[in-house]
Amino acid sequence: MVCRTRNVPYESLCLNDGEDILPFRELFLSYMTAGKLEIDGVFCSTDLLAWRVQNILLDIGKRVPEDVQIIGYDGIRRFGGESLYCSTIIQPVQKIAETSVELLLDKEGPNPPSLICLPVTYAPGGTTKE
Repeated sequence: MVCRTRNVPYESLCLNDGEDILPFRELFLSYMTAGKLEIDGVFCSTDLLAWRVQNILLDIGKRVPEDVQIIGYDGIRRFGGESLYCSTIIQPVQKIAETSVELLLDKEGPNPPSLICLPVTYAPGGTTKE
């Protein structure tokens, strides 16, 4: 699906948990022109997906981050026995939990704020140009 944000076009590919990652390989190959990938960055919804996407890019001969930058989102960096390192956006999980409990236990009544913003942090991991 091709989308636009602030006049910047981007393509979105969404897969459900457990689905084969092969569509990413097909997408990248469809954006190859004379051996050059026309995509310069990939934002992944999890670090595990970022790691899997990086493996596909390396398999098709692309360098990360020189040719394509990748960033994950969750800051987990470890899955079973696999250690992975990618640049990532880290959610404040402890603060999310604390805020959720505070809202549930709030004696003021069932009128929680419509929006609560908690700060995230960026952690470099070698898959983006620093």
